[in-house]
Amino acid sequence: MGIKKFFGLWLTMALLLSACNTGPKDDPSNVLSAYYQSVIDGDFIKAYNMHTEAYKQRNSQEDFSAYMNTLREFTTLSGSKVEKIKEEKNRDVEGKKYRRVVELSVVEQIKDLVSNKETTSNYIRLVVSEGDQWMLHRDGDIKQSVAENLAFIGSMYMFGEGKEVNVNEAIKYYKKSLEYVPNDGKVQNVLASAYLGAKRMKEAAETAQAALVNAKDNLSLSEVHNVLGLIAEEGGNFNDAKMEFEKAVELNPDNEYAKTNLARISKNDK
Repeated sequence: MGIKKFFGLWLTMALLLSACNTGPKDDPSNVLSAYYQSVIDGDFIKAYNMHTEAYKQRNSQEDFSAYMNTLREFTTLSGSKVEKIKEEKNRDVEGKKYRRVVELSVVEQIKDLVSNKETTSNYIRLVVSEGDQWMLHRDGDIKQSVAENLAFIGSMYMFGEGKEVNVNEAIKYYKKSLEYVPNDGKVQNVLASAYLGAKRMKEAAETAQAALVNAKDNLSLSEVHNVLGLIAEEGGNFNDAKMEFEKAVELNPDNEYAKTNLARISKNDK
């Protein structure tokens, strides 16, 4: 066989092998099942490393672990059921093309620690091929989810749902939430309420004013004005309190808390 024929045959075989290399050979469902088992086991580093490089570029391991640890404060995962829906080739996902993309249906078995009830949640998850491995794809920035979890834990302490009432713990978690998303007006407003409950009036007023700036709609503004009314009332400024409650009702006529507060202070004003 001549050298040209040899190299021609070698090149043909190489191209055929390359064409046959379509990515990972194992069942993509196994990867997702392994991910959920890692979450159940509390091995968040292993779970994090099952994600795509694109996900890991957006979200740090520290933030991922923070999300998982805060989630565990009010819900626990006890099991999952994974089923394949469909597979597509050369699909674009968030601006990146993957050779193989598999959609999977997941039913999560969880326990709600607030209501102390077992429940299920249904999701569609994507598993994509990266080289010779299946990796879990998830979109978005996890910082927002961590902030939401921390605020939820704060409210558990604030209102005694799933936790013993502890205003100082509520304040701690609300402040942690704002470290992730500093200008969240809703969290600032509940933090102002917590400061009010702890009789930290200066901090309550300053935080409520910040919430007023960051409120995004009339419903949110109504809630802030209601809190400002309570702060004014606590400080003995009843005329200011009445004006704040009136503003709250004007912005949202269905704000029952503000309506109750306005009725109370109007009655005492007579």
